[in-house]
Amino acid sequence: MDSARRSPSPVYLVSGASGAGKSTVGRALAQRFEYGVHIDADDVGRMVVSGARPPSLAAWSAEARNFDTETDRQLELRYRVLCAMAKTYAENGFAVVVDCFFVTPWVDFCLDQLDGLTVHLVTLVVPRSIRHERILERGTELPVPGFEELVESALAAEPRSHGLWIHASAEDPENVVDAILAQPDRSVLDRY
Repeated sequence: MDSARRSPSPVYLVSGASGAGKSTVGRALAQRFEYGVHIDADDVGRMVVSGARPPSLAAWSAEARNFDTETDRQLELRYRVLCAMAKTYAENGFAVVVDCFFVTPWVDFCLDQLDGLTVHLVTLVVPRSIRHERILERGTELPVPGFEELVESALAAEPRSHGLWIHASAEDPENVVDAILAQPDRSVLDRY
């Protein structure tokens, strides 16, 4: 088997709340490259068919500002798998787009895992009412009351200087991708 490597390609981390358009924009962004891979964190999470502990309000400790031990362990495992997949493809010449919810601790974790690669962070900002419309259109349930506020407060606490923040509520996904590709200097991450 010919395993000739190409030069490493970029990794894009696309973040935002549920319904922000992470998967739609992520897939469209990956398709813009000659060799592109889109990795959906929800698909990776669904690989666990027994014993899954997805993040939930019930598992959250507001006092400790983290999830219970098992949920945290599985979250770390998910991010580790996402990064291992991304690194493998990127080191072999594929531009990689990972869509997931990325906030500072997990961005730092991913930067460690993706050491030596060019990593971009793009956060999609969309009002809750539009996110709800999108969620209902795709036939999935709205986030549990309280959990959405937790996600929104985590995003609100993120420094706007980390990566590229795009207001993507009324934009066509292709226009959002154009904006991402036009501003690589704003989305690329250094050790801030």
